[in-house]
Amino acid sequence: MDANNFQDDYPKTRRQAPVTSVHQAPPTVVSQGTAQLDTQSEAVTDVSMPPVKTERYGYSAYAPRRRSQPRRRLFVGGCLAVGGAFLAFGVVALIIAAILMPPIYRAQRPEIQEIWCNRADRVGLGGVVCDWKPTPPFEFLPTLSGPENTIDPMSILTPASVTPDGTTTPSSGAQTTESGLIPTQTPLPTLTPTLLPTSAPTATPTPVPTSTPIPVPASYKINNSRITYQAQWWNNCGPATLTMTLSYYGYAQNQGPAANYLKPNSEDKNVSPYQMVAYVNEQASASLPVRALYRVGGDSTLLKILLSHEFPVIVEKGYEVNDLGWMGHYLLLIGYDDNLQTFYSYDSYLGSGGGQGRPEAYTDVDHYWRQFNHVFIVVYDPAREGELMELLGAYSDPKQAAQIALEVARAEAAARPDDNWAWFNLGSAYTILGQHDLAAQVYDQAFALGMPWRTLWYLHTPYESYYAVGRYDDVLALAKSAESTTVHVEETFFYRGGVYAAQGDSQKAVQQFNLALTYNRNFYPAVAARDAVQNGTFTPQLMFSVGLGR
Repeated sequence: MDANNFQDDYPKTRRQAPVTSVHQAPPTVVSQGTAQLDTQSEAVTDVSMPPVKTERYGYSAYAPRRRSQPRRRLFVGGCLAVGGAFLAFGVVALIIAAILMPPIYRAQRPEIQEIWCNRADRVGLGGVVCDWKPTPPFEFLPTLSGPENTIDPMSILTPASVTPDGTTTPSSGAQTTESGLIPTQTPLPTLTPTLLPTSAPTATPTPVPTSTPIPVPASYKINNSRITYQAQWWNNCGPATLTMTLSYYGYAQNQGPAANYLKPNSEDKNVSPYQMVAYVNEQASASLPVRALYRVGGDSTLLKILLSHEFPVIVEKGYEVNDLGWMGHYLLLIGYDDNLQTFYSYDSYLGSGGGQGRPEAYTDVDHYWRQFNHVFIVVYDPAREGELMELLGAYSDPKQAAQIALEVARAEAAARPDDNWAWFNLGSAYTILGQHDLAAQVYDQAFALGMPWRTLWYLHTPYESYYAVGRYDDVLALAKSAESTTVHVEETFFYRGGVYAAQGDSQKAVQQFNLALTYNRNFYPAVAARDAVQNGTFTPQLMFSVGLGR
């Protein structure tokens, strides 16, 4: 190897001596004072420079040591300073964000909150952002005090059934003229609550008619190629599910028209079955041949009968989300399979199973369906109405359907006295049948056991029965509880307005009815009640007879 071609790591300097050939002997160094003299090359080097290792001889006195670089130290120090500043700024920004972002987030509409929660979840921050959602003021609706002389709720669970009379009459009310109207010049009186009986009343049993069993196949699925799936918009499962059902009969619109009619405010939390039926019978029927009805007290056998005869069925059911809790939801059923113990559904929130229907276990459907007293909606061609009524059997009569629901709920409450939904369903059936004193008693029991805090978003029959027996303070207490969770339930203000109207406070009553219309301009029961108060024709009976599905 030629040492002249060797490149060491140090730059040559003016005082560095030339490198000798590798075949030459090492130079002789003679010390002369403060310098060293190279006897061969006569090059002088600084004695302060330490020897540097070379390729052959190990060390040489001719290469200087690399000195430290001040500029590099300054550069590194500057980078560290800037990085520290950014880190400190980030920490401060995080602290400020942690303080300011939660209240800003909570001030947004629920729809916006949910959008940001979903976005944060995609990047692994859902556990932080989603926890900023407002906390419900309570987990269960409050227990009501009730009247002083109550009866033992268990005494109501007797085999005797209640005769449905098809009427709803408040236990006490305003003095009226022969026409049933309050005179214009007479102020609305304050009603005195009627005390409930101290023992369970007896009633003449009314047997539910039996019909010949209708055979059904072990599995069936309707012609779902006729159904157009609709993924629901915000708070829109009712209109979306109804639109899917209407598409089976040729309806070509999306969920927009139904939503604009049923819930003009996108934050409206609920559309009731009677409202969906009214939309079909009053709006959709103008453009295509359709009718609709709804009943309570259904069961899986009836669902299979209807499905196997090409009648799609909508059920209202409970639904639970981990970070949101219990709520209501609509589901369109399109088929079933006994071998798999499964219904098939079009779910506006969870999908359609690729157009073939999402499998829903019989047990799961029944578990959540019973939380709405097994209510169902059937949309049908008027030309098949006779056939439908025959298939419905006893359910063709709304009162008989309520009687069936009552017997089922009563049996469940007797078997499981701590079943809050059994008691609530029993109260709902009594309300439909006009037995408000009994309904109020069993509602008390349901609330004592604990009802989910969203219950009054969807189920409003307790208002009706408490109002009917004059328990106005309890109506107001329930309305206050519901309003503390959301203002977007028009029934809250409707029943509160009814209390003020019955108590003679026309100004407050009109204010509450107008609030109901603020949140749903198409809520016509509030229009009728407000107009009656303003023209002096209001009677408490109006609260039960204006379009509330009775």
